[in-house]
Amino acid sequence: MMITLDNITNEAVNFTDREELRPPPASQVTVISLSGLFFLIGTVGVLGNALVIFVILTDKRMRCSVTNLLIMNLAVSDFIIMVVCIPDIVQFMKNVGWKLGLISCRLLRFTEVFSLYASVMTLVGVCVERFSTRDGQHVR
Repeated sequence: MMITLDNITNEAVNFTDREELRPPPASQVTVISLSGLFFLIGTVGVLGNALVIFVILTDKRMRCSVTNLLIMNLAVSDFIIMVVCIPDIVQFMKNVGWKLGLISCRLLRFTEVFSLYASVMTLVGVCVERFSTRDGQHVR
């Protein structure tokens, strides 16, 4: 059957029927095991990125290198991703809908997307910076 504008009707969509199409929430065992795994990944990620930030900020010689500043920027964006995204993933697994209000939803989504873009763009910056240098000398 070919769909044309003549075939389309203006029927109202009943969203209560959509609830039946929603997949069931993850089982309690799945949520607990994945939460433990995310906690482990998050702890290692937060501590590792915090150490990178601390080391670069406390050593004056390391702050003079463009590469080190880009790595610190990457650590900051990854730190934010670890803190913001992992709790959001666990709530998503529970499949009960967003419970924290519209403002926090928008703020969380903005933070997640902003951090992910910052991480990707920092990696691009590292690649460009490394490509433009050869043996510690800038290529002109």
